[in-house]
Amino acid sequence: TAGKVSALKYDTTFQFLRYTYAQQGLAGLYKGWATTSSRAAVLTSAQIGSYDTIKNNICIKYLGLTEGFPMHLSISLLVGVITTTATNPFDVIKTRYLADVAGHYRSIPDCVVQLFRQEGVKGFFKGWTPSYSRIGPHTMMTLLFVEKARELCGLSTL
Repeated sequence: TAGKVSALKYDTTFQFLRYTYAQQGLAGLYKGWATTSSRAAVLTSAQIGSYDTIKNNICIKYLGLTEGFPMHLSISLLVGVITTTATNPFDVIKTRYLADVAGHYRSIPDCVVQLFRQEGVKGFFKGWTPSYSRIGPHTMMTLLFVEKARELCGLSTL
């Protein structure tokens, strides 16, 4: 029935690997690597690049704010929004492509084209709020941790 998840065909990771290999061959084990790698690259560059730019070029240089926890916290919260917005299209594409057991998409580019034709730009941002609830706190904690670790090691901040 609609809304129910079908029973899994495997109980362990090794059963999953055997099943996937048997059904899709070696290529099936790598399905989605391109979207996953692209998302990881965008996430990291959005986090580090925007944090560094906002902190050094805007907050310190133009606004004259001082280094410290309040500034780091504020910037990291904003960077969470930027990172979520930058990565959400990759998450949507990856999820749809990997969940496509019926074979609606021939390739990742085909998935992108169909999504855009059917839903427009808005389709790439479906699930933004739940995504932010995961990426936002992660980004905040990561950047605050990096700043504190650098301080404790005697290194200049990001």
